Amino acid sequence: MVQQRRRSVPARAARFLPPSPPPSQVTNLKPTQDVVGYSSSSASTSTSAGDPLGQASKLMSQADALAKMTFELNLRAVSAHAQRLECDVQKLVHCTAEDQGYRRENEGRLTKMMHEIQTVKSLMAKLEGRQAVTQADVERLQRDMSETTSALNGNFQDIRDQLSLLSRRIDLGSSAGSDKNNDQISPAPPVLPAPRMETRAMLRKRVQEDNNYSQKQRGFSLPSSVESRINETISSTKRWNREHKMTQTPDAQFIANYLKKQGQRDPGMAKLLQRTMQKRAAKGIRAGSGDAWRPQSLEELCRHLSWQEVVDTAKSVLVVDKQRTLRVLQ
Repeated sequence: MVQQRRRSVPARAARFLPPSPPPSQVTNLKPTQDVVGYSSSSASTSTSAGDPLGQASKLMSQADALAKMTFELNLRAVSAHAQRLECDVQKLVHCTAEDQGYRRENEGRLTKMMHEIQTVKSLMAKLEGRQAVTQADVERLQRDMSETTSALNGNFQDIRDQLSLLSRRIDLGSSAGSDKNNDQISPAPPVLPAPRMETRAMLRKRVQEDNNYSQKQRGFSLPSSVESRINETISSTKRWNREHKMTQTPDAQFIANYLKKQGQRDPGMAKLLQRTMQKRAAKGIRAGSGDAWRPQSLEELCRHLSWQEVVDTAKSVLVVDKQRTLRVLQ
């Protein structure tokens, strides 16, 4: 009978393969598991709701954090697979310790496999001491990114609305200036010899014309300005309504963002809308003392409203009761 010699692991694989156990030794080889943690820092930074540059920077930070969190989730899944694979390789080395032919044929594959396992371990070592990322963390960050994107798009839309309003005002001013120039070109009345020659009838007529012109100018500028504010608020509310159909943000938070944005854009209009919404919400709430319900904060008010009630309120204030709104804002 031919005596078999036990073949040791080559020097080039000694770094990666565990030494072959003696034939008489039967042990259960278990891979070492590194317990690591990860403290997922929230990518949401406190930026002004009306600062597009700050929101863009915040969105980039959130995207970077999302990429890192996704990479870690995948790395942890690969690490779990690598640990199982390492255990299987160690068992295989133990079982084939006396099989020289098998070891000679598969030594390279086993060495490469152990090298890849060690690479995964080195990457996982960098995460040691951190709190592990979960799928819930990723979904929460995705919702934050959706809110930031909506706010950023809202700022851009407000800028476009303001530019459009400015363009209309410039056109309106140009037409008014043209009318004024035409008035100046029109033939002037005959110049009287001296002020003392002006009769009472002529004086009354001149004063009346001056008053009519002043009233005409006031009636021309003020309503058009308030009218444009109403139209701008209608456009803004329509845009927010379109975004509400696509967002996953809760109604209370979405309504609070809407009112804050309106307050930055047009404080007077926002105050009127908020006061009307409070009256609507108070109808279904009865205070303990019997007095009218008054919310302690904007967030408390928004918790008692639905987005459809906000849309109905805006329609009532801006469309149905438009004339009353014009008088209030004037």
